[in-house]
Parts: sequence; structure tokens; C-alpha cells
Amino acid sequence: MSTETEAQGMAPGAHVRTQGTRRSYLIGLGYAVVLTLASYILALAFGIFVVGLLVFGSMIIMAHLNHNMMPMDRLMQMQR
Repeated sequence: MSTETEAQGMAPGAHVRTQGTRRSYLIGLGYAVVLTLASYILALAFGIFVVGLLVFGSMIIMAHLNHNMMPMDRLMQMQR
């Protein structure tokens, strides 16, 4: 910048075009949409993971309980 421009009282960077504001607004809006969708997808994936872990763990527990259960004929003999 020349000293003439500074002497007239213009702020540094005032010569920069202001037409880029629409483009920067749209870029910022696009980033916001992408980040919002990414957070929704991550939240959904985490929820599915927790539910899957709960169901899978319950199935393992039930399988072990079934395996360690006394056979039915021995149960019936103990009740007599």
C-alpha cells in the first residue's frame, strides 16, 4: 500500500472487494450443514453400537445360563 492511501484515512484492507461475502457465507453454510450431518451420523452410529452391544451381551449371558442349567429330568427327580 502506498503512503498516500494511508494518509487519506482508509483502513488497511479496505481496498479488498466485498463481493466475496456471499461466497464465504455459502461456504460457511456448507460447512455447517456437513458438520451437523456428521454429528447426527456419529450419534446414530453410537446409538446402534450401544443397542447392538446390549443385545449381543444379553444373548451371550442367556447362552451361558442355558449351558450351565441342570437337565430337566434331574430337576424333576429333585422335586419328588
